Amino acid sequence: MGGMNASRARNSVGGRPPNCCADDGSCRHSTGDGSVNYAPQQRINGIPYFAEVALGYQGLPPGRDSDVAAIALYYGGFSRYLPGQTYELTLEWTYALVVTPWLTIQPDIQYIIHPSGKSSVSNALVVGVQLSLQF
Repeated sequence: MGGMNASRARNSVGGRPPNCCADDGSCRHSTGDGSVNYAPQQRINGIPYFAEVALGYQGLPPGRDSDVAAIALYYGGFSRYLPGQTYELTLEWTYALVVTPWLTIQPDIQYIIHPSGKSSVSNALVVGVQLSLQF
């Protein structure tokens, strides 16, 4: 359903221009965003209710001013016309590790409650990693 990718995590938190850094040169700061979406025609919208909230922090460990740690929560409520499906809830943690100006490694962990909106499906733990190369 949801998912923070490297560019979103870095842009939502790390998108501040260099002149916003502190006098000591550190660029630590936090940010958050969220949205609520409602699409009332449940006969044609499989997920008429959707909400997300994300919090991120750039420069969490000392000396790692470009790195971004983020957590997010996603909720999708399924249409009443989809039998057996109620909601899906995803909790996510990610960390964008800026190795060089052109290489970012980003592990990501998601815990999904009611995958596909079905309580009959076991909750899922999803672990991944993304490599981002900038040319």
